[in-house]
Amino acid sequence: MAFLGKVGNLLKQTIGKQISLELSPSTPSIFQAIRCMSSSKIFIGGLSYGTDDQSLREAFTAYGEVIEARVIMDRETGRSRGFGFVTYTSGEEASSAIQALDGQELHGRRVRVNYAADRAGGFRSVAVVAMVVVVMVVVVMVVVAVMVVVAVMAVPVVVDMVVTTLAAEVAAVVVTVVGVTVEVVLVAAMALVVTVEALVAMPMSAAVEIMVLQGVAVAVITIWAVV
Repeated sequence: MAFLGKVGNLLKQTIGKQISLELSPSTPSIFQAIRCMSSSKIFIGGLSYGTDDQSLREAFTAYGEVIEARVIMDRETGRSRGFGFVTYTSGEEASSAIQALDGQELHGRRVRVNYAADRAGGFRSVAVVAMVVVVMVVVVMVVVAVMVVVAVMAVPVVVDMVVTTLAAEVAAVVVTVVGVTVEVVLVAAMALVVTVEALVAMPMSAAVEIMVLQGVAVAVITIWAVV
């Protein structure tokens, strides 16, 4: 569960980072760079509030034929929002303008010039990333499911091995105990025969003493064999 949580957090961070890159007009992503190889529309950020469409066009005309130059205005106040767009007739002209003016001063302010982000393309890129993430999640889930199935299938095998091993050990102990017991019984029987034969030829007091000693000896042999 901890592993899956880390994977989920990593995927969440990746998606969030990719979305922020795609939605930021001044930060080009890999997808944006690929799209902008043939793009002729550029984004200009950090514009002076005194810059209008005409002055923006004049500033960028030196690098190619400008089709459109537009400063984005606030709808409520009617003032410039500090950024705008310029469209050239070719991607080469747009590239020249970016290389010449990015980070330079324009109308008293240092501007940022980059390829304009295609929002539709950006969301398509995010969709692709999301699809890849979904596939990765599915793959992880399948791997985890396979591991669980293998573990469940291995449990009976392990149990059988343990039971078989324990049964073999128990059987070996039983055989050993039975063998020792048989040996003790045989020794006791032989001792009993010898004792009976001796008692027949001895006085009563000597016979009692020998029986006591014989009992003690049998007890000692039995304890030693079991231990």
